[in-house]
Amino acid sequence: MMNRNENSGCKALWSNTRLEWCYWCHLIRSSKCSFALFFAVLCVLAIIVGNTILLLGVNFWLDLMVKESTEGFTPIAVQVIVCLFLVLCFGVLIIVYIAVYGIKPLVRALCDTNRAGSPLYRMLLIFSSGATNGLSSALAIYAMTYTPEFMQAVLLSVIPFFAQIWTYALVREERDRCYSSMTLIGSLVLCIAGVLLASLSSFFTTDMSTKKAPWGWAFVYFLSCIVFGLWCVVQRLYFDAIMIKGTKPQEGERELHQPLSHQHPEITNSGRYEGRGGQRLPAEAAAAGVDGVTQSNEVEEVASSENAENPMLNREWAKQDENDLAAKALVLFLGIIFQAMVSFAFVPIDAIPGFGNSKDMKESWKNFSATFDFVFASWFNLRFGLLHTLGFLMSFIGCAYLNERSPPLASVVLQLAGPITSLVLIIIPEWDVFGEHGILSHKASGVIFLIIAGWAYHVWEVAYPNAYKSATTTAAVMRGTGNV
Repeated sequence: MMNRNENSGCKALWSNTRLEWCYWCHLIRSSKCSFALFFAVLCVLAIIVGNTILLLGVNFWLDLMVKESTEGFTPIAVQVIVCLFLVLCFGVLIIVYIAVYGIKPLVRALCDTNRAGSPLYRMLLIFSSGATNGLSSALAIYAMTYTPEFMQAVLLSVIPFFAQIWTYALVREERDRCYSSMTLIGSLVLCIAGVLLASLSSFFTTDMSTKKAPWGWAFVYFLSCIVFGLWCVVQRLYFDAIMIKGTKPQEGERELHQPLSHQHPEITNSGRYEGRGGQRLPAEAAAAGVDGVTQSNEVEEVASSENAENPMLNREWAKQDENDLAAKALVLFLGIIFQAMVSFAFVPIDAIPGFGNSKDMKESWKNFSATFDFVFASWFNLRFGLLHTLGFLMSFIGCAYLNERSPPLASVVLQLAGPITSLVLIIIPEWDVFGEHGILSHKASGVIFLIIAGWAYHVWEVAYPNAYKSATTTAAVMRGTGNV
């Protein structure tokens, strides 16, 4: 009996893995140019480029302050300054929105009771968005002062896995994902191997010309990545809560790819399925032998009725109406205000022994004021702050759109952004303000592992649940990839 169960488990593991990769190849072959695809690529580029600019800008900025500031310095002041810059940017966004659409959509987004979540719940989620990002940024900004820039980029690769854990814990619909997959397991193993290979040599002094990275501060930065994964999920919960009850899908708005299924799954407008607990396993579906054309028509009819009943499923990728824009404008503007408030409340942590630069709380406020004076004393001191703010702005907007579709999706892009930033630092080592550290061949090999891990995780993420639905799906995918 044990051997039979083990064989069945191994077959399911292999079957799921094969379906995921065949389905991904099918999506690549059948993809067509559209506004949705263009917008998705634009969001991905915004996050990747923004993340690179963000890391480079803040590390140059912190290095400048450490070397040039003579009257005291506290890293948390850097975060507060950036939050104030972002408040101005998103404030302009709100003004433009009001000029185009008026203030009523914003008021409805704040106060309407015909949404999936109550107004108080939605405001709590916006505050949680700002608080989690504020905590993540506070941990990161202190760790950045001591952690190699290359290692910062490498550790970003762990965010998707923790985002998936947070998603599993907080988003009930995501618990039906297929976790018995060699694609997911392989991605996790490659990510761990890549992080260790790229960073371990930096923790050990190899010769007199290299510096040794501190374990403790690297761990603090690692904790900031865990909290950032929670921020991605909180934004997803907000976009769930602000959806209007009773919204019906519009004709012709199934984005990116069409699903096939012999079951009656819940299908979103964006082409995403939200699986049910009673759905069959791939092996059971293969034995069902259902006619694909007839069932496809039935699925479309059931999908429309189920979407009307459950507003959580009406996700439209790259949707740009006034209500959708109001939701994003609010979470960006109010979220960054709450983040600034939380960051300001964190100023006393600079007095924690071994963590901050101040001896007591009084000195922490003095250093906070001195940092503000130093930054705004000249354009030379301010320029890297504006560069850092630009990176944050691009990453924020890109993540807001990707988090609406899937929290792990935004973190997957960040997972790819980390190795890309690492490659930039390998090619131009002068941009790593920490100095020479680690073994170049180890770092390059680790980055390659991380890129492959990000690719594999992406394959697994987009496969759910279309790739597992039925024998019809399997046959269609095989025909699409030329394997039948």
